[in-house]
Amino acid sequence: MERRKRRVPVLVVVAPGIQEGVEKYGLFQVICGSDNQTTMNDAIARLELVEIKPDSTRNPIRVSIGRPYADGKGAWACAILLEGLDSKERTIYGENSMQALCLALGMIRFHLSEALRLGNRLVYAGEDADCDCDVDVLFGLNIGKP
Repeated sequence: MERRKRRVPVLVVVAPGIQEGVEKYGLFQVICGSDNQTTMNDAIARLELVEIKPDSTRNPIRVSIGRPYADGKGAWACAILLEGLDSKERTIYGENSMQALCLALGMIRFHLSEALRLGNRLVYAGEDADCDCDVDVLFGLNIGKP
């Protein structure tokens, strides 16, 4: 008997200006939710950055990710908030808590990478000198690479 895998729609959330990148690269199926059962007061991690635009305008960014939770409908959800890039709290869904968390982190990475693709710099907030945030290193994409 062949086992069928349950399919859960992948990823959510596209901030204004990002939709084009999602459609262009076909990266994610986009679903949206805002009925999450957690708030960013329950964030399990936060990151503060500054986006520096080509005209030297500085825009503070605060990234928060919430604790994954069961949505009561058979899926898991994880809230993200990218203040400064997209001020609306978004919910990312997965088949289990690990997938919801990983997809939420992936969506955060996508938004930060998109800011860089648009020609902006990302630096860590509060540093004495402008220390660039390497998004690939931040998300561990350099692990196992020489």
